Amino acid sequence: MCKPGQELQEMFDLCNCKQRLLYQILIQIFSGVLILMCSSA
Repeated sequence: MCKPGQELQEMFDLCNCKQRLLYQILIQIFSGVLILMCSSA
């Protein structure tokens, strides 16, 4: 039995998950760049 809006909620969760993943990747890249800058300075 599917509630109305359940599919929408699942889509929203998927988007949230992708955003979190992207955010983590960005943070890793950013910290990598910071480390490179610090070690070269």
